[in-house]
Amino acid sequence: MAKRDYYEVLGVSKSASPEEIKTAFRKLAKEHHPDRNKSADDTVFKEINEAYEVLSDPKKRAQYDQFGHDGPQGFAGAGGFSGFSDGFGGVDFDINDIFGSFFKNGASSRSSSSQYETYDIHLRLHLEFIEAIKGVSKNISYDRKITCNKCQGTGAKDPKDVKTCTKCHGRGTTIENVHSLFGTIQQEVECHECEGTGKVANSKCEQCYGKKVINERVNLTVEIPAGTQDNEKLVVSKKGNIINNQEFDLYLHISVKPSKYFAFDGLDIYSETYVDPIKAIVGGVIEVVTTSGIKTIEIPPNTPEGKKFRISGAGIVNKKPNIFSKKNGDFYTTIRYAKPLELTKEEIAYLKNISARTNQSVEYYKNKLLKEVNK
Repeated sequence: MAKRDYYEVLGVSKSASPEEIKTAFRKLAKEHHPDRNKSADDTVFKEINEAYEVLSDPKKRAQYDQFGHDGPQGFAGAGGFSGFSDGFGGVDFDINDIFGSFFKNGASSRSSSSQYETYDIHLRLHLEFIEAIKGVSKNISYDRKITCNKCQGTGAKDPKDVKTCTKCHGRGTTIENVHSLFGTIQQEVECHECEGTGKVANSKCEQCYGKKVINERVNLTVEIPAGTQDNEKLVVSKKGNIINNQEFDLYLHISVKPSKYFAFDGLDIYSETYVDPIKAIVGGVIEVVTTSGIKTIEIPPNTPEGKKFRISGAGIVNKKPNIFSKKNGDFYTTIRYAKPLELTKEEIAYLKNISARTNQSVEYYKNKLLKEVNK
């Protein structure tokens, strides 16, 4: 039996807005839901859910409008029982939660998000701290699946050997009965015989051995933008698997190696700058090494160790600035006293003269403590 037009199933026009489609689905789903209507036809209920699953997704709807039911991946049973959590405004349970517990180890329904997501490739990319902060070009290599060019993705030695699957009759899905505390529930699952394609090959392609895809090694140069954060996900469009001549995406999951000298919090970078203690006492201009080069700042006389200074805008680049956020982060450096590596006799003599003066303040603080102790 030919499948009904999805717009006809929901009773809307092809120009219907997403809100009109959602409203129509809610009305029909409540009317035909088995829990609300004991005499409801399960087939009609599944048909309504299937139509909504396609027409509520802009990508699936566009493909359906162009190709109909025989789209690039097929739409039969695309959603199983998913999508009910936002389909029923007045029902106080989530169908997904119930079904999820029944099918953990058996056949599972297709995800409501999209079957296409499974064809994207996800890779972990490790960056040095400075590479992430300043941006870098990285050469990467990986394997991907592409449609077999010998059989054109049919999996068959001869295109004439491709037949309609006898188990699912070309739908790509089958209905399985599962026993639970709630009784016997019918679950729509991907057909194991044809792997959801609705077609089977009686002879195997000599290149892909019936798998319909072959491996391809990809060597790619990717540009990592300045300001890339640890655990960030970058998308390289159309560099994932190629299935049925449709190009999917490559996702790079970034891992930034910690630096020995710099740390960051959000867009701000932190470091320590070592200065001559004499310089800290008399004050003046010092050089600070930042991730964008040397910057100069002026420290006041008697700058204590541990004093923090800010260099505005010298932090991490904000890749998505807006009116509520700053363009770049700031750079913070904490003053540390540098210990002299080696002093000449003249320098030691000079410091002894200064020490005689500083001893006066040492005695002052010591006498204050003794006075407190001897009360």
